[in-house]
Amino acid sequence: MEPIEILSMTLGTIAAASFFLQAFKIEKLRESKEIALPMYLILLVTAITWLLYGISIGSLPLIVSYSVGIVSNATVIVVYFMHDKSRK
Repeated sequence: MEPIEILSMTLGTIAAASFFLQAFKIEKLRESKEIALPMYLILLVTAITWLLYGISIGSLPLIVSYSVGIVSNATVIVVYFMHDKSRK
């Protein structure tokens, strides 16, 4: 693997994992009213598309970073609904 691929995989994974910070904040505050759910849904669909593309071309950096992105975005969405007071 080339150094640029290692760098892009590392930075992509860190960027994708940063969405966990939002999930932690929602969990800590126990409310999700300030979260733009459509944004996270769009990001989830986009991450799934990029993951499928990465798989199709065999790109490990895309596969790793977008797999983390899918998990982190899905976590935000799940925690959002766990603490969505408007649904109760």
